[in-house]
Amino acid sequence: MKKIISFLMFFFAFNHIHINAQDCPFPSYVIGSQSDVDQLASDLANGCNTLLDALLISGVTTDLDFSGLTGLQTVFRLTIVDNPGLTNIDGLEGLTNVNYNMLISTNPVLTNLDGLSGLTNVGGTLEIFNNDVLNDISGLSNLTNVTENVSIKSNASLANLNGLNNLNFIGNYLRIEDNSSLNNIDGLTGLNSIGDYLRIENNPSLTNVDGLIGLNEVGGFFQIERNILLNNIDGFSNLNTIGGFLWFIDNPAITDLSGFFNLTSIGDELKISGCHALNNIDGLINLTSVGTNIIIFNNAALINVDGLQNIDAISGNLEILNNPNLTQIYGLSNINLVTNLRIVNNDILSLCCGVYDLIASGGVTGVMDIQNNASDCQSDQEILTECASCQSKPQIMAENGDVYLDNSCYGVILTDPSGVCYRLKVQFGGALTTEVVACPQ
Repeated sequence: MKKIISFLMFFFAFNHIHINAQDCPFPSYVIGSQSDVDQLASDLANGCNTLLDALLISGVTTDLDFSGLTGLQTVFRLTIVDNPGLTNIDGLEGLTNVNYNMLISTNPVLTNLDGLSGLTNVGGTLEIFNNDVLNDISGLSNLTNVTENVSIKSNASLANLNGLNNLNFIGNYLRIEDNSSLNNIDGLTGLNSIGDYLRIENNPSLTNVDGLIGLNEVGGFFQIERNILLNNIDGFSNLNTIGGFLWFIDNPAITDLSGFFNLTSIGDELKISGCHALNNIDGLINLTSVGTNIIIFNNAALINVDGLQNIDAISGNLEILNNPNLTQIYGLSNINLVTNLRIVNNDILSLCCGVYDLIASGGVTGVMDIQNNASDCQSDQEILTECASCQSKPQIMAENGDVYLDNSCYGVILTDPSGVCYRLKVQFGGALTTEVVACPQ
């Protein structure tokens, strides 16, 4: 449906634009020198305003005077690529529509996009790639629609995305990758829907994603990976559904997933890996549906998986692997059906009663691999033996002002100031632990 809507937006935009078009003598113009600019300027002066194919600016070794091109309103494709001497594109302010793709790539001295201040629509893909000193894209501030894709990649000096503030819809994907100076994406605050996937990867200065606060739906997959300073994902707090997988991988500064608090559904796989400061996943507490696999792998500080307690079945694998500080997995207690179950190499994990019902009821339809954890969680048989006592309800007694529970599998449920409920329990040696639970009704 998203792709149909994208096509219709493109179709009607193109045809509305074309009604007032005056086609230039040539469908495409290649600009590499001032004489090339002057040829197009002459044709525009004679009344044309539209290129049926491409405007290609390439091989420019020194700044050109584009002021004669202000009459150009529409092109099918705009490509500005491999210009070693081009510092600006001032003079293209009359351009309002690129009916298909726009590529700005490998312009080593281009500093801004001010010359595109009239642009409102890109009917295909917008790609800004490998522009070493580009530090300002505010020239795109009138852009409201990109029908297909947006890719912002390998722009070493770009610190923000200010200029995309009026963009509210991307038909297919948004990729923000390998921008070494990018420290925020606040310029995306108007964006509320991405038709296909979102990838934010390897932006080593990015600390937050506040600019995506308006985003409520991603139709395809959602990948946040290798952003080493990212420590806050509250910008995802209005996100409700992800149509594909959610991969949250190698973001070593993130401590919690509270920004996913309103996320209810993931259409494919959930994978959380290499997030070494992450000590809980309570932010996933409202997640009720995961389409295929759940993989929690190699998270050095993670102590529990309580945030998964509202998931009851998955059609793929459940894998809890290499989490050296994980102590208990009660958050898995409502999962009643998986294909394969792997709980491996979690050094101090001994409290595995969270998968007792899953194992005892035959809810694992494939292979079980449970090993190299702490005692009482070395095999499915150990779990069945150790956790059998937890299946009986405790006796509750009150005496001399004290309340006594005779089964350590249970505890006291308390509500924190934000309304989240926690069960307080006692472990061996008297240590108190808490786990997120559904609040009693």
